[in-house]
Amino acid sequence: MDDENGKRRISRKTFEEFDEFLHEKGLSFECVTIGASSLILMDVITRDTKDCDVLYPGIPEEIKKASVEFSIVKKVEKIELPEEWFNNGPESMRDYLPEGWKENLQTIFDGKALTIKTLDRVNLLSTN
Repeated sequence: MDDENGKRRISRKTFEEFDEFLHEKGLSFECVTIGASSLILMDVITRDTKDCDVLYPGIPEEIKKASVEFSIVKKVEKIELPEEWFNNGPESMRDYLPEGWKENLQTIFDGKALTIKTLDRVNLLSTN
């Protein structure tokens, strides 16, 4: 989805395009996200966000590199996407989640190369 200035905010389409980008590079990644990007993928909110907060696992170097390359491709297309848009910023929040939090994850995006899961609603709401 574009804002009034024609800049892309993170949307399902962003993840679809990133999934294809990873697939073309022969890369794959499965992760757990929190924050606005998760809520956007769940169609809960439509507000802007500029990043995707990966809670778990740590993003491998080749995926980090690919996410930066993807942001550069988007800039060429006149779509603003920060280089650090796909990040492990909230990974320390894992320390505050209840034991067994991984048992109730739900898949919110399942592409060719990218699978994104998020916490169950109770745990997700506790992270905001």
